[in-house]
Order: sequence, then structure tokens, then C-alpha cells
Amino acid sequence: MLSSIRTQLILVLIALVALLLVQGYIARENQSVLSSGMAASSRAVVDVGIVKELERDVIDLQRNVLIYKENASQSAVTRFERLMLSINKRLDELADPVTQNGEIDDTYVLSRMHKHLSAYQENFRQVIDARSRKDDLIIDGSLSDLLAIKRLFDTANEDFALPQSTIDKLNFHIAKAENAILRYLMKPDMALITQFNEAITAVKAITMNNQTLHSQVNELLEKAEADLFKLTQITQGNLFLVNVVMAGSANEFLYLSGELANQVTSKTESIAHNTYLVAQETRRNGEIFSLVSILLALTAAIFTAYRILGPIRTITEVLSLIHI
Repeated sequence: MLSSIRTQLILVLIALVALLLVQGYIARENQSVLSSGMAASSRAVVDVGIVKELERDVIDLQRNVLIYKENASQSAVTRFERLMLSINKRLDELADPVTQNGEIDDTYVLSRMHKHLSAYQENFRQVIDARSRKDDLIIDGSLSDLLAIKRLFDTANEDFALPQSTIDKLNFHIAKAENAILRYLMKPDMALITQFNEAITAVKAITMNNQTLHSQVNELLEKAEADLFKLTQITQGNLFLVNVVMAGSANEFLYLSGELANQVTSKTESIAHNTYLVAQETRRNGEIFSLVSILLALTAAIFTAYRILGPIRTITEVLSLIHI
């Protein structure tokens, strides 16, 4: 069966078609590998961009926290909330297995980033609450108490028969205490609290000779001291929360985002290297199959010339002789 010319031609043609199909398949696989590598590299670039945006937004968060700490701006709170939504959205994009295509393997890093972000938001709520309590103490606290004492001294000449010189001294020390509070609100310093206490002690000492006045003033002074103590506790707690706790959370978040960027970059380099190796191997296979196809085509041509054209030429010559 294999000795017939028809069968041999069919086998040669089948071999040629098979080689062409294999070569087409290899070319398609090569294209697929290159396409997937380019897609992965493109996604990695997007992920690195998202990580950089996260770092920018976290720095912006810190800026808005400091703005709120200084002037209790509601716009800073609004901006903070918008940034939180933006950061959470970007973290979800990085964690989405459908969109990130395997560039990010360490979901633990993303989980830690989410936790730090939640803690940062909760701490900021505490800062807002502390600022509200601080403002209440400023309005109804020590400054209000000192103002009530000053009003009491305005009538001390008539009500308690105090000489004007004594009243002037009392007003001087009250003004000194008030100045210490105002300066403390601008720039917290424990030396100013010491000045306040010294002024209060001086007022108490001056009013000791008048028990009625001393009793009324002492009650207001004790309230002023208690309110100032609360104010200092809130202020110091707020400073510690913003400058230590929240700053630490932000720095840890930035560190993790850097780790995430390194991870994405490393994964991208690995994908690019693997893509290059696969492309090289596919190219070599394609070249081998191309060479085999060329050799087979040459063999088919020689075979055709030998098995078909030769006999046809012989028949043509015989027919020519017969015709003659």
C-alpha cells in the first residue's frame, strides 16, 4: 500500500499540513505568553501607581490631622473622611484577585495596612472628641472662672472693704494666671502651669485676711485649678495621640506600602524573566519546526520530481517515438 505513488503523496502532504499546524500552534502560544507577560507587567505598573497614591494619601491624612489639631477646621475633617474612603478603595483594588492577577501574594501585608488605617481613623475620632471637650473647657472652664473672680474683685472695695491697692494686686495676679492659660493654649508648656499655680497661690495668700472673700474666691480658684488640670490632661493626651500614636501608625503604613511596592516590583521582574525564557524556548521550537518543514518540503519536491515527473517524462518520450 505504501508503495503506491498516491499513498506516498498523501503521507507527504499530511506531514506538511501537520508541521504547519504545529508551527501555527507554537506561534499562537508564543503570542499568548507575550500577551500575558505584557498584561501582567502593565497591571504591575498600575499596582505600583496605586501604592504610590496610597503613600501620598497617608501623608495628606497626617497633614489634615495637624490642621485640625491647630484650628479645629471642619474642612480638614471632611477631607480626612474622603481620603479614608479613597485609601480603603485602593487597598480593596490591590486585594482583589480578579484585578491584581497574582502580583500581590502577601495578603497579610494588606490586612495589616487595613488594621493600621482603622486604628488611625479611630484615633482621629478621639482627637475630634478631645478637641470638643477642650473647647468646652476653654469656654466654661478656667478662663470663665477667672472672669467670675475678677467680677468679684470689682465690688470687693464696697462689699469686703478692701483697699484699692490690695484689689489691684489681686487683679494683677488674676491677669497673670489668665495670661498663663492663654499662652498655654497657644503653646503647651508646663512652665506656664507653674506660673498659673504661683499666681493662684498669691491670690489665696492675699485673701486670707478676709475669710468671707477668701471662702468665695477659694471656691472659684479650686474650680479653675480643676478645670485647668482637665485641660492639661486633654491637651497632653491629644499631643501624645497625634505626635506619637497616630504618627507611628502612619509611618508603619508607609513602611508596609513600601514593602508592597517592592513585592509588586519583584513579582513583575519575575514575570518578565519567565516570559523572556518561555519566549526564547518557543522561538527555538519554532525555528526547529520551520527547519523541519523546509527539509520536508524539499524532500517532497525531490520525491515528486523523482516519482512523478520522471515517469511522465518517460511516457512523453515513448509517445513521441510512437507518433513518429
